[in-house]
Amino acid sequence: MLANQVLTDWLAIHQAVGLNSAMQGWLYALSVGRNYLLSADEWAVLGSNSRQTPVVPACFQNTAISTNTRLELRQQLPRNSERFVIVGGGPVGLMLAVALKKLFGPRIVLHVLENRVNSEGQGTAFTRSWPINIPVSEFMFFNHPSGINSVAPLGEYLPWTLRELESHLLSLAQILDCQFVYSNEKTENLLLQLQPDLVFDATGGRWRAKGQMKKECEVVLCSSDLETVQGYCAFGVNPVAIAPRDARNLAVSVYDNGDCRPTLNGVPLSSWMLKIRGIPRHLGPVLIEKIRTINHDNWIYVWPTHLSSGEWIAFFGLRQDDAWLLQNEIKDPLSLDQVWDNLSKLSDPRWKIIVDVLASGAVGHHSECRVDPPFLWAPHLYIGDDSGWSHQQGVPVIPVGDSLFHGHPQVGNGLGSHLNMINLLIQQLQRSNG
Repeated sequence: MLANQVLTDWLAIHQAVGLNSAMQGWLYALSVGRNYLLSADEWAVLGSNSRQTPVVPACFQNTAISTNTRLELRQQLPRNSERFVIVGGGPVGLMLAVALKKLFGPRIVLHVLENRVNSEGQGTAFTRSWPINIPVSEFMFFNHPSGINSVAPLGEYLPWTLRELESHLLSLAQILDCQFVYSNEKTENLLLQLQPDLVFDATGGRWRAKGQMKKECEVVLCSSDLETVQGYCAFGVNPVAIAPRDARNLAVSVYDNGDCRPTLNGVPLSSWMLKIRGIPRHLGPVLIEKIRTINHDNWIYVWPTHLSSGEWIAFFGLRQDDAWLLQNEIKDPLSLDQVWDNLSKLSDPRWKIIVDVLASGAVGHHSECRVDPPFLWAPHLYIGDDSGWSHQQGVPVIPVGDSLFHGHPQVGNGLGSHLNMINLLIQQLQRSNG
């Protein structure tokens, strides 16, 4: 069965690539990002304060499209095809749908389930205009006239935002006859109707039930991991060596739902961040020069995007009190002039320097910069339970994307690594199928 082959190959890639990618993000947090990790007291307050829910901004939204949510039962589907279901229609779910359908064609019937809808059967529009850092080489297997690999030469990066990538993947998926179901109906009920042979969880971990911690384990670090992470360097920041005592104190808490979460001295590894995007091209170098002398604690990470506008993006570390203040004021992306007063109230005096630099690029009273809501990076890694992957109605559920692990935003091992793992899966399946 194709399902068994996909299951076996994905497990091998997870063990060879996924674990290492997740670990690099943890080690980066211990070194470059260590000054903004939550303390034991801060974590305790966060857990006891019901008003402050630690959530990563979730805006996986789909291009508006109608679909029939009255599903056909399995016996009414082609009997010579296996049935794959992808739960979640974000970039990873769409990439996986296109890749699998292109590889297997009519040998599989593939449904994508998405519960972010405006109304029954109507998906919401893509809205995330975040720049991405994805090389064109990740899409070379598409080989389609409207394929992504025609956008830029091999060796370069896609000059797109996330919503542009999602829109293009959705179009390709429709061309390849992937079936989309936008519905608020419970996922388990939809699966009962479809009776798939294999299910993929591409929901960012939102579908999986919360688990209870069952044990604490040590983490064994390889010297190659340390060397790799020491090479990561933010603009204006010297590479930071990892103190051996920190590496020895890194552990993981294992939960009964198959998740594990890294801890340092018993405290979950986590930190608050704020992202500012749309920094004009000419202000990038100016900002770097300004932060060289004030970035002693790796407060800010800045780099240019691959968009045609040449804009830059910046991540900032936040103290918990400052994060909560901004959480109450910034619910959606806002312009710099809309959050000017809020930033000036933060405890770190360096914000005035940053605001002054960014404001110098404003046109009239409106800046090109956009300030996104603060978010909590609280990584996890899915390792499965004693029997391996979880199951739904006896069918294996394979986690992909953030359902598998959370990459560190500043390392770039989030979306890039997830798409790369799908690419590796397709390459392995191509070899297996001759």
